[in-house]
Amino acid sequence: MADLFINPFNDAVIISLISAGVYLLVGLIVISLLMKITRSFINDNDIKKMLKRIGIGIHGIDIIMSGIKLYLYFILILIILGRLGVSSFLTDVIILILIIAVMGILLLSLKNFVPNAAAGLYISSTNMISKNDKIVVDKLEGRVDEINLLNTILKKNNKEKIIIPNAILIKKKVVKK
Repeated sequence: MADLFINPFNDAVIISLISAGVYLLVGLIVISLLMKITRSFINDNDIKKMLKRIGIGIHGIDIIMSGIKLYLYFILILIILGRLGVSSFLTDVIILILIIAVMGILLLSLKNFVPNAAAGLYISSTNMISKNDKIVVDKLEGRVDEINLLNTILKKNNKEKIIIPNAILIKKKVVKK
């Protein structure tokens, strides 16, 4: 009599669907917890000061947090696809594409960061200029208000601020007055 009913799902399919659902639920909870932990870590005053010193503001932090969240969701999707039995070749291709994309984004983002950071370290270590020095750089004149890892800020007439990337600053002729 049981043979009269056609069962489109066998036990393995039902188990893998339930398993994928559990993985999805647990994964979403874990991602939520990880994002809260990361946010509380970033909200620490010392970390905020360090990020500000290297030129990462609130919007930069939000972009980083969104990137982390997207990455975690992508990993969760790959895990769920694996539980559903999607071929490992397809998941390998997806992972390879993700790695290439992340590497490309990192390389593009470091394109300006590395030269400016190296120049900032050079400026700081050689005392090429100091805070409150009056300097002229490529027809721009002002008093050095701040020197950080990525750029130097000149104050002009106590109102206008000029931000000069450190990589440009060490390439140009700097005249102290």
